[in-house]
Parts: sequence; C-alpha cells; structure tokens
Amino acid sequence: MTQSFDDKGVHKKNIDFLGYTIETVDSVDSTNTELIRRMNAGSIGHGYVLLANEQTNGKGRRGRVWLSERGNLFFSIALDTKSSPEHLPQLSFVSALTTHAVLSSLGLFPTLKWPNDLLLEGKKCCGILLEKSNFSSSSVVLGVGLNTKITPSDNSKILYPATSIEEYLKEDTFSDNETLLRNWLEQFTKYYDIWDKDGFSPIRNEWLKYGHQLGEALHIILPKGDIHGTFNDLDAEGNLLLKNEAGQIVCITAGDVFIV
Repeated sequence: MTQSFDDKGVHKKNIDFLGYTIETVDSVDSTNTELIRRMNAGSIGHGYVLLANEQTNGKGRRGRVWLSERGNLFFSIALDTKSSPEHLPQLSFVSALTTHAVLSSLGLFPTLKWPNDLLLEGKKCCGILLEKSNFSSSSVVLGVGLNTKITPSDNSKILYPATSIEEYLKEDTFSDNETLLRNWLEQFTKYYDIWDKDGFSPIRNEWLKYGHQLGEALHIILPKGDIHGTFNDLDAEGNLLLKNEAGQIVCITAGDVFIV
C-alpha cells in the first residue's frame, strides 16, 4: 500500500471514519487516477478515500486540467454501487448536494450549476468528476476539487471564473481540509443512502431547489456547436431540458453550461 504523509512529509496512518478508509498523501498525479488504478487492480474497494495535499496532474471534465493549488481540498472516493451503469452519472448530483450541505453549514449558499459545479456569486468554487472503473459494471471513482483557501492563480486555463470559499467566510468558520472532508463524508452518507434506497427522484427534487431556476437564460457549448435558451427542467435521469430560441424543448446529456 502507498504510504501516507501529512503536509510536512511525516508518515500518517490511514483513518477509519464512518465505514470509510481515508488515506492522506502529500502529492499524487490525480486522486481519481490513483484510485482507478488501485480499484482496477482489486487492491481497494467501496468506501476507500484518497485525500491529497497536492495534485500534479489534476483532472476536470472532458479532459481538462483542474488547477490544484496546495492548500485546497482534493479527494476521491471509490464506490462499488448496486446501481445499473446508466444511473451512475446521477452520483454527480448526489455529490453536488453533499457539498452544498457542507458549505451551507459554514454559512455559504452556493448555486448548483448543471451538471456538477458549485458557484459562489457566479464564480466556480467546486468541481466534481465521475469516472468509470473496470472493477465492476457498477463501480466508479468520484472526485471532488474544492477551492477552500486559494483561488487558482492562472485563470487563463480555466473555462469558468474561479474563487475560493475562504473569500466569503467569516473568521473561524473553517478549520482545516481534513475536518471538512469528514463533514463531507457525513453528508454524503445521508444523500447516498437516499439515492440508493429511493432512487433519483428525491435527489432531483432537492437539486432543483438550489440549481437553475425556471426560465434562467443559459448558453451551452456542445461538441457540435453552441445552443442558447432557457432552463426548463431536469428529466428523470438528470439530463438538462432546455427551451431553445424556437420554443422547442431540447434534451442536453452533456455540455458546458454558462449562465447568461
């Protein structure tokens, strides 16, 4: 097993918390990539969490780079669900609600941007990346990057304007990344159990409370071109339903959403 170190390079044992195993490393190429390697090799299973102080090759959606400034929160969790593969993308919404609940407990109330970003005053503070594992047909690795203390310095590499939660916090409301991760896992357990037992409907309903509002103007970049319109709804699978400029309802399964 990979050794664990704290931010001073000192060996740190893995921590068991609420049934999760949390391993902390000082530096890794990508927490998602590392867990996929291990999960595919069969060396870890459901509930294994990798927390890194630094990522040297952090990943965002669609092959983009996630700028991983030391001091921010980067972690991934291995999940071997009992869900059918077509429902696994719904875990992005589970994770978004989890992160929303954690930030709300700090007095922050971010907006959820489809499908898996969190915004503070229109700037991105958190991204979520879900990647398939070959461990089983129902296994995934879920990665979360949360700018807790540092706003990425090179915004030219970022598709959406970025910020950090510390810019909006009152003093003494944020302690450290490890505590924040434990709070996240507590909330995730709640939302994951709802999704596992009751399906996507209650997750969808709660996401709509904090996500795009009916009629909100959106610009969406798609692989074959851009589309403009207004938010209409989420369908039963989590796809975005957009009313285009001709008044037609278009189902968006993947794309980069910008709030106009």
